Amino acid sequence: MAAFGNYFIDSTTLALATAVFTDNALSNPAPDGFYSQGTVVREQVNGLLTAVQTCPSCTFPCGQGINTGGNQGIYDINFSAGNSTGPVIIYVQVTAIPDGIRILYNNTYYNELTTINFGYAAAQTASNYTYIGNTGSDCNIAATLNAGGYQNLSELNWNGASFDTVGTTGVVTGAGTDVQLTNGNPGWATIYFPKTQQTPEDALIQIFGPCNQTGWDIEINCPVPLTGVPTSGLAPGPCLTENLPNTYYNIPNKGGVAGNPQINEFYVSDINGVNKVISGTYVIEVSGVRKEIVVDINGVITSVTTC
Repeated sequence: MAAFGNYFIDSTTLALATAVFTDNALSNPAPDGFYSQGTVVREQVNGLLTAVQTCPSCTFPCGQGINTGGNQGIYDINFSAGNSTGPVIIYVQVTAIPDGIRILYNNTYYNELTTINFGYAAAQTASNYTYIGNTGSDCNIAATLNAGGYQNLSELNWNGASFDTVGTTGVVTGAGTDVQLTNGNPGWATIYFPKTQQTPEDALIQIFGPCNQTGWDIEINCPVPLTGVPTSGLAPGPCLTENLPNTYYNIPNKGGVAGNPQINEFYVSDINGVNKVISGTYVIEVSGVRKEIVVDINGVITSVTTC
């Protein structure tokens, strides 16, 4: 069976392609099996794609949530973000037992997140999992990663209702600095990726449970353009009279509101969330009320004070 991953085709869409490859030079045919793009599914046999099939339920649609638990393993959720644009915001709550999180979209990994209770967290390398959870429930994650990582892991795929075990040879590597555990429950985490065009639609969320048990909630929001916030330049003058020439945007945390920046939310300079603002102090105005905010080097708000 073909596995989810980075593949290349000899056309602009799977429906028009003749074959699937594992390299961008199109010299190595991908393994025989079924490949999907949105609702289009095709089987590759002897290195060539067969007739187009339509499968409306092949990918889990955004706008839904998952509450699950299980044993140690890699949990894959292949979902459709639809054809709208804007940031795809995903909320994850791991409670105490640590888990690793990353997203794959359009051949790029995303693992920067912020938690309601503790703020920014990210792995050392963009393609690694970022681990959050309570230090009191740590199962020697950093030491295991530094020693070479995890082998022979259960691999599970979300089928729209539950997880199916599809393999037992999963591997996770990384570094001890990927582990961002906190002395207490991190609360809901926010992780997102910018979707600037209608396609591609499919994305992959991966949750790695490194301990003997795992349990988490996840909410997958469909992309929506952000709400602008009138914002000053860096190092503003008097809060009540400073000019606000810029329009910037907050990525709302769970329970937050777009257009009303709060502590521990990402603050970005474009409607899709591609670029975070430069660190420093800004004056903003929300519903006629002026506030001063501080943004750190990770693009996360660390202070909000009413003028």
